[in-house]
Amino acid sequence: DRLCDLILSKQKSELRDIYSIGLKAAVADVPQAMGVQMSHKLSSRLTGGVNDDDESIKVECLDILSDLLKRFGNSMTMEHEGLASSLLAQLGSERQVVRKRATACLGQLACVVSDTLLHSIVVQLLDEIEKSQQTSEGVPNTHTFIQAVGTMSRMVGYRLGSQLNRIFPLVTSALKSPDDESMFNEQADELRENILHAVESLVMRCPREVKNHLDDAIILSSKFLVYDPNYNYDSDEDESGADSEEDDDYGYDDEDDYDDDDDTSWKVRRASIKVLKSIISTHCKGEPEFQIRMLKDCQKLLISRFKEREESVKIDIINCYKVLVHTVADSVKPTFRKKNQESCGHDEMQMEVDDIENESQTTLVKDQLPSAICATVPVLKRTERKGLKAKQEAISLLRELSLVSNLDEHLPVILPFMIDACAKSSSSKESALKLESLLFIREVLLRHNVSVTGPILKDVCPAILKCIGGDWYRVVAEGLRSIEALSKAMRPEILAEMDVEAQKFVSPCYEAILPRLKSNDIDQEIKESAILAMGTLFAYFGDMLIGELPTVIDAIRSRLSNQITRQAALKAIRTIASSPLRIDLQKNTTQLAEGLFHFLRQQSRSLKQETLLTLDALVLSSNGAIATELCAKILVDSAKLINDNDLYLSQLAIRLSVSIVQCRPESVLSLKKDVFPSVCSLLQSPLLQEGSTLDSILLLIKTIALLNHSDFTYDEIISKSMDPVENDEDAMDISADGEMEKKSLSRSALSSISKCVATACLNTPEVDKRKRTMTNIISEIEGMQTSIDDGSNTLRTLKFHTLLLSIGQIGRSLDLSKEIPSAYKTVTNALMHVETHDSASIEETLTIGAMALGNVTVGCMDLYLPKLFTALHTDGDTATERHQYVLLRAMLEIISSLSECEGDLSAQNVSHIQSMIPVLEENCEHKEEGVRNMVSECFGRLSLIDAQLILPRLTSMCNDQSSTLKRWTIANSLKYMSVGNLDTKTLKDHIEPFLKLTEDKDLRVRRTALLAINSLSHHHPSVILSYAPQIIRILYYEMSVKPELKRKVDLGPFKHTIDDGLPLRKAAFACISTFLDSMPQVVDVSEFLPHLVKGLEDVNDVQMSCHFILQQLCRWSPTMLLSNTSIILNPLALTINKQIKQKRTGTVDRTNDVIRSALRSLFALAAIPEAARDRSIQDFCAKVQSKPDIAEIIQSEHLLDKVRS
Repeated sequence: DRLCDLILSKQKSELRDIYSIGLKAAVADVPQAMGVQMSHKLSSRLTGGVNDDDESIKVECLDILSDLLKRFGNSMTMEHEGLASSLLAQLGSERQVVRKRATACLGQLACVVSDTLLHSIVVQLLDEIEKSQQTSEGVPNTHTFIQAVGTMSRMVGYRLGSQLNRIFPLVTSALKSPDDESMFNEQADELRENILHAVESLVMRCPREVKNHLDDAIILSSKFLVYDPNYNYDSDEDESGADSEEDDDYGYDDEDDYDDDDDTSWKVRRASIKVLKSIISTHCKGEPEFQIRMLKDCQKLLISRFKEREESVKIDIINCYKVLVHTVADSVKPTFRKKNQESCGHDEMQMEVDDIENESQTTLVKDQLPSAICATVPVLKRTERKGLKAKQEAISLLRELSLVSNLDEHLPVILPFMIDACAKSSSSKESALKLESLLFIREVLLRHNVSVTGPILKDVCPAILKCIGGDWYRVVAEGLRSIEALSKAMRPEILAEMDVEAQKFVSPCYEAILPRLKSNDIDQEIKESAILAMGTLFAYFGDMLIGELPTVIDAIRSRLSNQITRQAALKAIRTIASSPLRIDLQKNTTQLAEGLFHFLRQQSRSLKQETLLTLDALVLSSNGAIATELCAKILVDSAKLINDNDLYLSQLAIRLSVSIVQCRPESVLSLKKDVFPSVCSLLQSPLLQEGSTLDSILLLIKTIALLNHSDFTYDEIISKSMDPVENDEDAMDISADGEMEKKSLSRSALSSISKCVATACLNTPEVDKRKRTMTNIISEIEGMQTSIDDGSNTLRTLKFHTLLLSIGQIGRSLDLSKEIPSAYKTVTNALMHVETHDSASIEETLTIGAMALGNVTVGCMDLYLPKLFTALHTDGDTATERHQYVLLRAMLEIISSLSECEGDLSAQNVSHIQSMIPVLEENCEHKEEGVRNMVSECFGRLSLIDAQLILPRLTSMCNDQSSTLKRWTIANSLKYMSVGNLDTKTLKDHIEPFLKLTEDKDLRVRRTALLAINSLSHHHPSVILSYAPQIIRILYYEMSVKPELKRKVDLGPFKHTIDDGLPLRKAAFACISTFLDSMPQVVDVSEFLPHLVKGLEDVNDVQMSCHFILQQLCRWSPTMLLSNTSIILNPLALTINKQIKQKRTGTVDRTNDVIRSALRSLFALAAIPEAARDRSIQDFCAKVQSKPDIAEIIQSEHLLDKVRS
């Protein structure tokens, strides 16, 4: 109060600024709890000061009010309206400082006022702009009001979207024509600058709403980009024309800099280029059509403006063009998504989306490449120090251009500038330029072939070596990293004869790296780069530096003792050991291996990973030089890493074991004792699926079997692999209660065990033992099938399953009709016997039996496939659903084997596929859904093998209106074909009949079609990209609740309502969610938002889907959400305010899960940076956190941490 009195007092005005500083410090430091009370006291008094006649009091009060609103604006709700009126009145003040302070304060107020009051403020500002534009002397007021709108757009631009259609034309109309001579003054330049800044802010903050005005924004910014009324560029071009020949058509000499302190037109040009840059940044990414348009409309203009005389504007122009080229370069690169990176053909999918557009984009850039180079060369030629930043930006642009197009023919002109920059003595101002030049040189060496890089090596190599000897750590480290690119350019084929000229640079490279490698008192980045550079140098030129190898190995070994440089040293050793030159490390191999295997006991996962890879490379390059005793120690430590806690480390440890056994066969005894028990334990893990870890285990089995060593015989391999299903002790586990219970092995574990048995059997050199094993398996299956009655998970059942899978795996690679003629009949009989049991638990045995039958058939399809078809045909309608399912499951296994064939299908395999089609068509209308589902999967897999044969048959069945079941089956097949390496071109030609199924009269067909579209859009969005608007329209229709699809079921004591439309709504929202992940540009958020709000009010399952979509939109379109918070928060509030139940039941858990989901969505909304200024979100979050039960959930989900981060 005392400080406020002193500020408002007319006396001691000379001390007012000191009092003001004190009050602002108090506002900044007062505790939050006291701030509310203080803000109420101060706001009214400061508002009075704003209305005071004394200008100095106004200025200080406005300044303090800005700080007060910034910190406690949400608590001053009652004062907002009065403050708005006072601030709007001050915009008409005669003093500029008052108007500017009032504008800044209005921006802070806009962050906390309600939507209604904000709308009122904006309307008043726009009305004043209209009035001032109608008067000839209204420029000052127009400038102030436009600046106020611009300030508000920067603070809460997302909230102005609804009024953008009025704001944009009204504000931009004040720019007038660039040729209007009445606007050739400093005041007009400042007005235009503010208008363009406002446009930039609106483009950045309201990217969706501003789309309708982008054309105008591009035209305006392009016009004012060349606005320079005080300078004539044409005269300079005429004067420099005579020198163009001398400069080889790549530009002109530096012109005399024009300098006029009173000229402010450059600010207009700078604001214009920022508008263009904001448009490119917000709308070019993921929009190929818009990229093409910007390249056509703006590329020539931007290149022509490289001659800009104002240095800061020139830098912005070059940077803007670089950003445009970068968007093209990004779209050319293959894009890997966060999800499903292991899906077949997923990277090809992303390339398919942009193939046509990329060709157009890159062509447009390439067409203007000569012009861009011509415009860049004069920038690179400048010698004065103030041009360093522009030169750096120009080199960065050239690097981006090299990602889009080869610079082969232009390198002789532009490369000397980079080499010159690298060769100059280091200085603090030139270091950044040197770094950028190095990055460009490295990119050139990596991306161009030897015919281009060969001639420039004599100039490039000394420049890089000069940088390695430099002072700034970043330049030195980049120079060392460039050694890899330099090595590839000097010796593209390591085993080929090296060019004589390139050989001259090998020794200088070594001499430049060695001091950095040995030095201890240097930066860590330099240390690591030097180690890796030396490893690369020896990998490429080790045969020429063989005499220096001991020195280098000793230096690298010394780095192994340092924890910081240890991993870099391991990589260097691995690089040298893996070199195709097969550098002789025999004298050092044992010492290195002895020093390395101890690292396997360290905690660091990355260190263990590097150690395993390095040891593997050393063992393979040693030619048996590592002693058996040392190999045994390595195997002991490797065995400890083989478990299901880390499958990748397990894979590397097993690969190392394979390498040791291959190089030192006598180590097989240590492997049997230490490694193989761990491998057998890993085989029982359900986490071990198809993949590289299982492949490494099978390679180990194969290596041991082929070795046929007396210390680890074939019979021991089979016995130890089968131990988990034969040994009673191995079949027991300790339960959670500490008691012994029977172990339950998953199907994947049994499959892994069976593959090991099959691998050993197929690779043993002893044919008689192989036949004996197969005979024993068949006889055991025959003996056990009668005792498998209920399919329970007993040890005997597990062994039966393993035997079936084993004979199947053997039959997949071996024609059993010649080896064991009874195998097919035995498997068939076992299945027929099991089918007679009614127990539900027998289903697992049937599935495994079907897999075995299919695999046995694969080995001899000419004989066994007709038998399978006969069983399906002859049984017909008399067969049980279970029998048909089993036979179709066997057929699926056959189809899977055909998909694994490399290259084109043989005529015989095509014949087999053709014979399957009629059989599958017969079962399309089977009454059992499981059978139809299996038919769908078979059709889907066949489409992946031969789309041109299968898809026409499927599309013809899509149009069969006589059979709902058949349409359901075909729609479902689309889901299965979408998850593989699909022929997308063929599917595009046949996709329309599948899409029509989304409008089928049957609800089940529609839902299945939507789920298939969901899967297709996830894996191959390019197929449906052109149909996205049509699909989205259907999705919006299915999202609405339809009363006619609700029915009541009388359950006696009460009636239950069933909503048949619920599965369709869930599928529709799932599709939209996938679209936002795979092709977000097709979803118009403003159009989708009303449907999302309805979904947030739907049943729990739909709500949770919508909550997830809301979280996606927080990342994809935050401004649209923030401009519609009022309609989003209401349904979230209804969900969050539900009563949290404490009693643990399924329904209660589901209710609490919905509340958690809604809270995650709320705090994802609050985590948007601009949401910190949204009063409604902040108030709602505070209200939610005040409830103890909700606060507990928030704490358990760490939601506040996510907002802070």
